[in-house]
Amino acid sequence: MRPISLFLAALLCLPGAGHVHGQQLANGRSALSPQRAALRTWAHAQLQVREIGKTNRGAAIDQWQRAAGSYALGTFWCSWFVSAGFRACGVPTAYFGRARSWFDKAHVVLDHGRQVASQPAPQPYDLAGYEWGQPNVSHVGFLDLWGSTAMCQTIEGNTGGGKQSRDGDGVYKNWRLKRQVAYVANVVDKPGYGRKRD
Repeated sequence: MRPISLFLAALLCLPGAGHVHGQQLANGRSALSPQRAALRTWAHAQLQVREIGKTNRGAAIDQWQRAAGSYALGTFWCSWFVSAGFRACGVPTAYFGRARSWFDKAHVVLDHGRQVASQPAPQPYDLAGYEWGQPNVSHVGFLDLWGSTAMCQTIEGNTGGGKQSRDGDGVYKNWRLKRQVAYVANVVDKPGYGRKRD
């Protein structure tokens, strides 16, 4: 077992590591609403998606962008991945090509590590937004597991496995330090936005 795997295994064995918002199950995951469960199934099914070379292109990637009304193929696609997931799982929300568009005041539940007053705690299949040295959110992905440790698990498109990247080569499941997550947004429970596309 590699050192990082041992570190992560140790973190998951800490008291409360498996607790996630909602009913806790024996495997440490929570019971999900039907839409969140559908998003989990959909996102896990996309983990084999990879770009053709380093072109931001591929059959599934192009399809996600076209379905959301974008014809600027070959651009960053993390947000198109998120839009495609919502569309596939019946969440009637916007189709945004820019990661930052998901994180308006009405949807943010966590802001730079601070819980937003009167908002629920982060839940599986909320959105994680990263700034990574930018003045606003430059990358977005789904939260797969939030838990109560210093780390969370995500499924992101246009990223790399285990890399802090907003321009990787596919869909990967990543472990992220929670302090890397600038914002968490709840779209499933309140899918409405002031506009449908950007």
